[in-house]
Amino acid sequence: MNANIENKLLAWHYTTARNMSQIQRNGVIKLEGQAGNYCIAGMTALSQRPIPYFAWFTTANEFPVSAIPAVASAGARYLRNLKLAAHAGGGLYRIGIDPCGLVQWIKHPWREKNKKASVLRRFEQAAFPDNVKDWWVSDRPAPITNALIERIG
Repeated sequence: MNANIENKLLAWHYTTARNMSQIQRNGVIKLEGQAGNYCIAGMTALSQRPIPYFAWFTTANEFPVSAIPAVASAGARYLRNLKLAAHAGGGLYRIGIDPCGLVQWIKHPWREKNKKASVLRRFEQAAFPDNVKDWWVSDRPAPITNALIERIG
């Protein structure tokens, strides 16, 4: 880890311990489709057009509600609960990287081109109380070579 990274603005990728071991083994944060996570997959089905996969980050210092993994509970329901996610995923981590290699989500060319699509608006509204202005993305797997890694739960 680069000692100077602790004093910079970081873009955080929040994940479970189960995913963290794969990220460390690969040395990169994979795009959501490559990693088996499908944040935007539902949008592809609804929009009837392909939507690119991204590696997602935020400059928020708390685990984003939209990033909490859904955990199966009684009655075949899925809940987004931080404590349940931490328990089911073996703990929670965040990986901080320098955002200079990322693109702010609200300025990403794909989002700009599609920002009036109702499915995109619903996706962003469903993330409340997360602020989409805090979101950053990468079109390529993001290296964790100089990352700050913290266990947060």
